[in-house]
Amino acid sequence: MKLISARVRMFRNILDSGAVEIDPGVTCLVGKNESGKTAFLQALYRLDPIHTNVAFSVPDQYPAWLEKKHRQRGMLLEKVRPVEATFTLEPADRVTIDKTFGPKALPTNEVAVARTYENQWTYAGDGPFDESAAVEFIANTIKSRKVIQKRIKGLTSIGELVALVKDLRAKGDEYPAEVKAASELEIAVSQALGGKSFHEVTWRMLYRRIPQFLYFADYAKLPYTANVKEILSTDEKTLDDEQLTARALLRLGGADDDYLLTPSSSPNAPDLRFVHLTMYEQTCWNRC
Repeated sequence: MKLISARVRMFRNILDSGAVEIDPGVTCLVGKNESGKTAFLQALYRLDPIHTNVAFSVPDQYPAWLEKKHRQRGMLLEKVRPVEATFTLEPADRVTIDKTFGPKALPTNEVAVARTYENQWTYAGDGPFDESAAVEFIANTIKSRKVIQKRIKGLTSIGELVALVKDLRAKGDEYPAEVKAASELEIAVSQALGGKSFHEVTWRMLYRRIPQFLYFADYAKLPYTANVKEILSTDEKTLDDEQLTARALLRLGGADDDYLLTPSSSPNAPDLRFVHLTMYEQTCWNRC
């Protein structure tokens, strides 16, 4: 998937950026100081950040001069979507979707998604999928499709398809063709959805294809010393950028966790729970 446009609203000093088109080559943001260039990029970064220690936060990022006023009006600020982005799907992005639900289930190659201040994903508009087309495709994959051809016309949801299965099975032994079709249809639905909802399955298919974002305004800095045990064993969501950089450096150098986390038994040996990273950095580069 490729990013083709983005929009930022109610994020720091940006009330509404409007839709910003992304050029296939290079997109350059130009503006005066404090005009919102950095804020725009930081909001976009938080749509799907490669690091997990960043997130949206109303107290930290919602326009401070509007937060109290909007809450007094009864607005649920956590539901506000500070960033929306539109992506275009490439052929490889459609393979699983088309194979499972048919090419008509996703009639467009453009998908608009958003993220809220409570860090929940949502579609920026109506969902892009046509569930009725998926219903028709699934029903037409069974061998006994001619038996139910008239019955599937007008069905718009997987729920209605499941109800049809129950209705066909209830006919009993007097209608063996319908009962057989019900069994085949039930298997087809199970293979496509695996017990989950249509929305859940299709969203997961798209989410796997959404690219992750990096943001940097300067090279990340290394602390002079670092607690190796903390860096290697702590959830990265709780680490700051310097600690994440240190952990990446340790692993780049092929550091073995067990060795680094276990102090030497020799009384004169250095305590390897702490590493002077300026010295380790040179060792790392020599190895790499």
